[in-house]
Amino acid sequence: MAITNDSGVRGTAAVSLADITDEDRQLTAERADGLSRGLSGLGAPVSHAEHDEPHVAPLWIMYGTFAALVGLTVLTVGARFVDFGAQINIMIALGLAFLKAVLVAMFFMHLIWDSKLNQLILVSTLLFLTIFIGVAIIDSDQYQPILDPADAYTTSIEAAGE
Repeated sequence: MAITNDSGVRGTAAVSLADITDEDRQLTAERADGLSRGLSGLGAPVSHAEHDEPHVAPLWIMYGTFAALVGLTVLTVGARFVDFGAQINIMIALGLAFLKAVLVAMFFMHLIWDSKLNQLILVSTLLFLTIFIGVAIIDSDQYQPILDPADAYTTSIEAAGE
């Protein structure tokens, strides 16, 4: 593996710049444009030019995102008062939290206008975090009766009263 003058890494030995192939020239041109080759359609910015002015989202997007977040929060609180079973309630709450996190990152943090690779990384990270937290919380039902038996408090109260 060798590092070449065009900042590329090849599995073969480096060659002189006079002997580079058309593929190498294309790779160099893409890097000059600020894009690197990656997954199909997911050009990731390697370096970016400084912005002359900040990105400003339209007000209707900001208000719409805020309304969606308020609606999802009301739905989360409402779901708390309906008993679907402990595990289903946990999945509902985590699902709604996942949706709210994605909305905040995509619109309030302007990730929707960033590269698709960054969006994919964010959504997959939040999804795996949601799954891991959900499995950990759902699994706590297995050991909770041992740590907090139902008759532990009633027995101590009755013993103290005698």
